[in-house]
Amino acid sequence: MNKRNLRDFLLKNYNVDKTVELAFETASDKISIRDVLELCSDSNPKIAFRASWLLEYAQGFNDNCFMLILNNFLKDYPSIKNSSVQRCFTKILIRITDPENQYVYQIEYSQIEECISATFDWLLNTKTPVAVQANCLDIIFQTSIFESWIKPELLLILEQKIISDSPALVVRARMILKKMK
Repeated sequence: MNKRNLRDFLLKNYNVDKTVELAFETASDKISIRDVLELCSDSNPKIAFRASWLLEYAQGFNDNCFMLILNNFLKDYPSIKNSSVQRCFTKILIRITDPENQYVYQIEYSQIEECISATFDWLLNTKTPVAVQANCLDIIFQTSIFESWIKPELLLILEQKIISDSPALVVRARMILKKMK
């Protein structure tokens, strides 16, 4: 399926089953993962979200396929403004920065420095949805291995979140605090 046909499909009819189906096609290179990533920045928020949802599934199905666009994904990540796309992108970055995946992605701090900065911005923005903020906590915790300043900053933020935010964020913050100790 070419990019234009994929865009049209994402606009008109889409559901979880189609996401899984298209993700398998993307993971097996029948659909260009580069096209999917480009559609994540589409001006139509519905298409951008659906493409990012597709990308999230495809990355989960095939790390090798995702490696083709890893650098472009990391470059695009900080510029994402659509909160639905941010949710999918943060879920992808959680998997990429997971210590168990270090051997797969072999990321260096210089590659994700801007992503970490954007993640902090999203976390501290009161308009960011709770689900995205919770994902941001995980990303920041997992990337704290790269730079010594990250953990102390995260600790301050976690203490504030436990006092002032939603129950879901409090639970996630407590889990991370427990891991930090």
